[in-house]
Amino acid sequence: MTLTDAQREALTARIERRRAELALELKGDAAKLAEDRAGRLNGETADAADRAVADLLGEVDQAEMTRDMNELREYEAALERLKAGTYGECVDCGEPVRVERLEASPAAARCINCQTAWETQHPGDHSPAI
Repeated sequence: MTLTDAQREALTARIERRRAELALELKGDAAKLAEDRAGRLNGETADAADRAVADLLGEVDQAEMTRDMNELREYEAALERLKAGTYGECVDCGEPVRVERLEASPAAARCINCQTAWETQHPGDHSPAI
């Protein structure tokens, strides 16, 4: 099924909105991470237990940033597919991606069959499904 102009416009707006949200989140997270690291380097953490907790929180923050960065890449790739006129086509088989799938996940690059196959072939891989 081909996307209608109205569906394409709505999905484009959602993609652009989410991309902007992610960019803003990443900017704030990067500033917070830098501030936290500077605090640890300046010796603000009192003892070994506090340092361990601070390190763990830093690792969680880093993992969240990595997840957000991967999601941002997926949305940027979706915008590129929109510009190229290939948005809504599976990047693997070329068949249409169902509208319901795109509405649920606007950055989806694959049809459900190809996405399932990709996940089976790449277990535990959380890199962008571009």
